[in-house]
Amino acid sequence: MMSKRDVKPVFLWWDLLIIIAILAFGILLMIYQPDLAILGVTIILADILIAPFLRHGYRLQGQTGVFRQEEILVPRECREGIQKYMRGEIPELVVHPNVPGGALVKVYRKGDLHLARYFDYTQHLAEEDFPMVPISQEQVATLRDIQSQK
Repeated sequence: MMSKRDVKPVFLWWDLLIIIAILAFGILLMIYQPDLAILGVTIILADILIAPFLRHGYRLQGQTGVFRQEEILVPRECREGIQKYMRGEIPELVVHPNVPGGALVKVYRKGDLHLARYFDYTQHLAEEDFPMVPISQEQVATLRDIQSQK
């Protein structure tokens, strides 16, 4: 069972491209427009402050490559059914469209490989008692449909 610490956010190539482009713009602004040097310094400082948060890739322990993450809001009241569906124990998931959310399924995707983990939030803390399971593209689409019914 993987915990939250086993999922590490990493930079994707376009994250680095954005960080470098903003940094270069700030430097060029300082060099070629001395009147706007303060703006250039502000842009550089903003880039340095935002850079740690521009990580859109994830590395999972025990898996190779970089995964993308998708978060799907699902009804907390249907926890057992959703977990059974994700494990493949039931073939179809039926949820009433008026059931509120309150739980989250994080889907990590790399090519055709999809791994998902159910998160239930109690007192604003994410419980990590649920294992990460491989799911199919059809299961991901079903979970997205549940979210879009809200």
